Amino acid sequence: MTSLEIAERKVLIEKLLRSTNVATIYVLIRAKKGKNVSTRLEEMFKCALFDRLRVERPDFKRCVNVVAGDCTQENLGLTPEYQEELISKTNIVFHVAATVDFNENIKTAYDINVKGTKVLLEFCKKFKHLMSVVHTSTAYVYCHLDALDEVIYDHPLHYERADSMLEKLSLEEAHRLTPSIVNKWINTYTFTKAMTESMIKEISDGLPIGIFRPAIVTSSYKDPVESWVDSFAAFGFTAFFSLGFLRVLLYKEGSNMECVPVDLVTSAMIACAWDIPHKDPIPVYNYVSSIDNPTSFTDFFKILRPQMHRYPLRRPMNNIRMNRTKIPWTKGTKYIRFTLDEDLNFNEHEQEESRTTCTHYRTEEANRPTDNDIRRIARRWRKTSQKNIRRPQTLQNITIRPILKAPWHHTNEQLHNDIKFPTIEEHIRKLTENTEENMKTQLNPLIRRTMD
Repeated sequence: MTSLEIAERKVLIEKLLRSTNVATIYVLIRAKKGKNVSTRLEEMFKCALFDRLRVERPDFKRCVNVVAGDCTQENLGLTPEYQEELISKTNIVFHVAATVDFNENIKTAYDINVKGTKVLLEFCKKFKHLMSVVHTSTAYVYCHLDALDEVIYDHPLHYERADSMLEKLSLEEAHRLTPSIVNKWINTYTFTKAMTESMIKEISDGLPIGIFRPAIVTSSYKDPVESWVDSFAAFGFTAFFSLGFLRVLLYKEGSNMECVPVDLVTSAMIACAWDIPHKDPIPVYNYVSSIDNPTSFTDFFKILRPQMHRYPLRRPMNNIRMNRTKIPWTKGTKYIRFTLDEDLNFNEHEQEESRTTCTHYRTEEANRPTDNDIRRIARRWRKTSQKNIRRPQTLQNITIRPILKAPWHHTNEQLHNDIKFPTIEEHIRKLTENTEENMKTQLNPLIRRTMD
């Protein structure tokens, strides 16, 4: 097994030790500055993920052999002794090492994801009892396609040509040219992962190898513990939401997030290792939620929002406000200065506020201080001026806007139209017309004569 730093690597080790009769797991990792490989392994075993294993199999540590090496070096950078041991004893290889920085410099991403895989496969060809090689890719490897079939696609840039081209570039030059190199791919991670798949098809030479493509890996479902995760990973943005650092998220409502729990991912990887020897040509396994058990962005935020209130962070940032009014939650697009719904207007927010806070009732109550002015003006409507109307209208606007939490850019006229609430002038006209109609039907001729 290559690498142990990311969650699925740790869960895979735990699952193999607890659920199989594996004799030895060789874990290839690079030594970090100030820490040897044994120290890093011991730190990993202190994780709560291994609590159940400590009870069920107390001697599990003797089955894990950590090996210092580097996938980018010839023969994985192993000593001759370890080379011979792995060549004679290895049956199954899980290749999970990769740079997970999606925007890694393309030279670095190529060295780790493409060249590292090539070095590993060349070494695997020496194994005497090899049964299966599971290469972990990603379901987003061809994210620019409308559909991803379980096949290996040809990459437009051959890996050898990419190697000779990148070898001539400095890190700065490679970074500057990255947009033109990756072309349709969204980042260097997916670009190099796609190139790796194409390379595997070309150089595998009969190796019992398969490609496993998981979607977004999330916390565990229930095995060995429920909801285990050791980092923010793909859902770090939820913490940034809670803290108030992240104010804007662009997504397509109703679209599927394609999330898969880490424990189910590792179980699927083990199943693939069993299935690969029985398949030809190279099998590809897309592991996604798909239409069978999807989680849409809409569902996700319905789950997330109450949890953010139930478990608030201790020191979040202050809310963004407009006109002393907090920007509300909507299902639409949120901008720092505006709140817009899907039709790029403020209607949806006003309608929601009207429904949830009985806005119409409250605005009726807010108009009571102006009733005397309205009735006085209505009695002499035909002779009044706009100046007499302006004062109660201003008072009404000042009262209604905070109730509706309307932003500064929304005009008073739009506000009244959206909630179908009459302005002072409309209210006076209606009141006057009703009064005049009533006077016309009076039996007293003196009253009727005043309308002539």
